[in-house]
Formats: sequence, structure tokens, C-alpha cells
Amino acid sequence: MVLPPGIRAAFKNGMQIGDLEKVLPACKRMLDDGASQTLGAQNYLVVTLLSVTPVIPAIYRVLQIFVLPKIKALMDEFGVLPSPLFQGVLDHASKVSLFLEIISTILILSCLCYIGGHWVSRIFRWISVKGTDAVPFLFPWKKSRMQRNFVDLLAALLDAGVPEKLAVERASSSVDNFWFRKNTGRVLNSLQSGDSLPYALGFFD
Repeated sequence: MVLPPGIRAAFKNGMQIGDLEKVLPACKRMLDDGASQTLGAQNYLVVTLLSVTPVIPAIYRVLQIFVLPKIKALMDEFGVLPSPLFQGVLDHASKVSLFLEIISTILILSCLCYIGGHWVSRIFRWISVKGTDAVPFLFPWKKSRMQRNFVDLLAALLDAGVPEKLAVERASSSVDNFWFRKNTGRVLNSLQSGDSLPYALGFFD
């Protein structure tokens, strides 16, 4: 499936209540979030990391293989002693080149992971679901985005006449996050004990 898990879950809930139009606004906002992230990645990461960064170690490698040895040969021919800085560059040229290549690779992989979006996230989640899904809670805007998407779909379900407990359960299934969905049980228990919906939803904070 091309659509993210949250969108697929929202469509499934729309089909269950028999009215897809009610969940379309929530789906649109989820897609807008993805479009915004993709544009940011293209503007600030793709151009810089995928275009400029690989050139730096390549240029240094050319200097190391072709330019620096010739300069050293000319200095030896004319009896000029190299400066400590130049000698250090000659002695550690391979290490510097390897360091630049490692840094460049890390930056490029980070860029690709960011662009990959939920597909890359799902790979890391397969390795460590709890650790990966805890990251959004470190950034308030990411947490607020999850809560907003949840509330949008919850409102659509409640407006369609779905019971509160079932609406909470279905809406939380559209949030592709282990820790967020884990709190669903606490919300349902709160509703079961007679608490109001606004109070029960506080467990998602």
C-alpha cells in the first residue's frame, strides 16, 4: 500500500461507519503533514546533503592522490622543507579522507531516512518499536500533530453516532505510534468507570 498506516486506518473507519466523507478532512490533514515534511526535506536536505556533501570527500581524495604528491615532489626537488601543517596533512591524508567519507555517508543516510518517511520509520520500528515510537514525544510539535490527527478522526466518528469507547478505539488505531495506542486502554478504562470523555482523553497527554 502506498498510503501511510494512519490514512489506511482512517479510511477503514470511514467504511465501517458508512460515510467516508466524514473522515476525509482528517485524512487531508495527515497528507498535508507528509507533504510539508517532504518539501522541507527537499529544500534543506536533498540539495545540500545529496549534492554538495559527496563532493567534499571526492575533492579531497583527488588532492590526496594527484595534487599533494606532486607538490611534495616539487618541494623535495628544490630543497624546500614542508611546513608542519603540510607535513601533517601528508602524513594523515588517508585518515582525513576516511573521516570525511564516513561523515558524508552518515549525512546522506540521514537525509534518505528523513525523505523515506513512514517506510523507513517502519523498518526501524521492526527493530525497536518502543524506542522509535518514543522519539515523537521528545518534540512537542510532533506530539501535538499526533493528537490533532486523533481528535480529527475521533470527532468524525462521534459525529457519525459511533459510541464513545468504540470511537476512541478506532481513532487511536489511525495513530501509528506504539506509546500513543498503549494509552488507549487507560482511556477506555476511564470511560468504563464513568468518567467523562474530556477527562478520559487527558491520558493521551
